[in-house]
Amino acid sequence: MHLLEFLWRYIIFGTFESVTLLFLFLYLIDDLKFLWVHWKSCLLYIVLYVLMRYILLYQLEVNYTVLYLVFSVLVLAYITKTDLYFSLTANIVSFLVYAISEIVVSIPVLYLMGTSINSAKQDISLMRNVLLVVRPIQMVILYLITRLPIKNEILKKKSNREDGSSINYILLFHEYFFRLFS
Repeated sequence: MHLLEFLWRYIIFGTFESVTLLFLFLYLIDDLKFLWVHWKSCLLYIVLYVLMRYILLYQLEVNYTVLYLVFSVLVLAYITKTDLYFSLTANIVSFLVYAISEIVVSIPVLYLMGTSINSAKQDISLMRNVLLVVRPIQMVILYLITRLPIKNEILKKKSNREDGSSINYILLFHEYFFRLFS
């Protein structure tokens, strides 16, 4: 594998993905200032995410989203001092929003470029070109989603939760997801 291909596939794409997921998670837990106050912890998460991505994709040749999710739930719960259930809920929503936004943007871009997703996955230069178009559009869409006013009222309901039961987290997840996409 060439150095440039390695950098694009594992380092650059992994960094974009981890930064976006971290931003979405911090947005959902209503703690964006965490990025600036605890930047070393954020950098540690990004480096660990990229390292895990490299090990899973290059060394083991597996791509299980659930492993990324479990990793993010555990690490982000630890570094942000949120409880595990809330971290799980926020991470599930983050991953869903990330995946849906990527699909919504990728399909038209791939169509306009006249290529399929399988051929883009196989050819690193084609993947790079597609992602250089997709990522900025995806980031703008995610930025616009984070400007929606509905999050604050949902988080107020979250803070009124006393017992911390699993059902409250499931309801919170349901409310995030359906308000975001309805």
